[in-house]
Parts: sequence; C-alpha cells; structure tokens
Amino acid sequence: DEEETGDEDDDDEEETGDVDEKEVTDDDRVHSVFVTLPEGFENVPIDAIFDRALQAQVVDTCRQLLGSESFRRLWPRGQHDLLESMRRGVEENGRGAVAHGLTGVQAR
Repeated sequence: DEEETGDEDDDDEEETGDVDEKEVTDDDRVHSVFVTLPEGFENVPIDAIFDRALQAQVVDTCRQLLGSESFRRLWPRGQHDLLESMRRGVEENGRGAVAHGLTGVQAR
C-alpha cells in the first residue's frame, strides 16, 4: 500500500511540472569513458596491450567524438595528456579515463 501511495505522489509531482529524478534522461547526465583492462591482464605491461596503433585509435576516436575544442579543453597538452592519464589510471586501478562530460549517446 505504501508503494502505491508513493507512486501516486510521484505522479502528482509530474503533473504539476516539478522535476522528478525519474524525468532525468541518460543524456541529461554527464558521462565519462574509460579504457578498462580485461581480467587477467593486470600484470601485463601496458605497452604490450596498448601498442602505438591502438593508442592512436583511442586518440583519434576521442578527437572525433569530442571535437577539436573540447579535446583541447580536456587534454591541454594533446594526446600526451590523454595517453598519460589513461596509462596512469590503467596502471593504478585497471581503468583509465579518456573522455569526460559526455552525453549518454556520445559515451556509447
């Protein structure tokens, strides 16, 4: 019974125009994209996993996704910043950020 009462209250809020957490879509939220190591690769040197070709692909994908201006804002020193951040994150906890501030569609 209490759940039904709670749902009715949520419906009333939506009818009055109040913003409800349920109304926030995935694209309204800020997303980050990480490169994640598969299990079992924790002790493999990162350069053995992410060779220059794969690193270039990550950089190119981020540039295309973000656009030049956003890429420069996130990574002021260019691909060096991106790759160093990715490397540090992967080495420290198995995942490294490559993009921030994206919509859900961009992150996918």
